[in-house]
Amino acid sequence: MVNERLIVYPNPTNGLFSIKNIGNFNNVTVHDVLGKKIIDLNLKTGINKLDLSIFASGIYHLKFISPMGNLNKKIILLH
Repeated sequence: MVNERLIVYPNPTNGLFSIKNIGNFNNVTVHDVLGKKIIDLNLKTGINKLDLSIFASGIYHLKFISPMGNLNKKIILLH
């Protein structure tokens, strides 16, 4: 299952969070609640770190892209 190949933690976060990519995901985009893309990052296999601390508290949408399909997750940012 695609969802089991990707772990996002901690959630909620104070800004810094990790993406454990054990699948074939090669890209993640982060969107705010209005749908504006704020981050576009190429992923490597293993641990990837992102920092949302410069953005306002709220819910952010993560869209992961792989040859096997796309996966959407949410992360909660609390300051």
